[in-house]
Amino acid sequence: MINIYSDEQQPALRYLKDTEVNICNVFVMTRDFNIRNSDWDLSYPYHPIHSDILTDIADSFGLILSVPVQ
Repeated sequence: MINIYSDEQQPALRYLKDTEVNICNVFVMTRDFNIRNSDWDLSYPYHPIHSDILTDIADSFGLILSVPVQ
């Protein structure tokens, strides 16, 4: 399990994007990423570039987006 928290400088995203990270057996990446996106926050109307980076990182671990049923 990984938990990514992003502040204004996005150091965790930059590290994971720019470094060949060898983390095995990741099966869940949890919220709150502090990155809003309309894909996982229906009240947020935008799709910022940082969310694309987060999605790319999740894809690199073979993860898919799972949203709770309301």
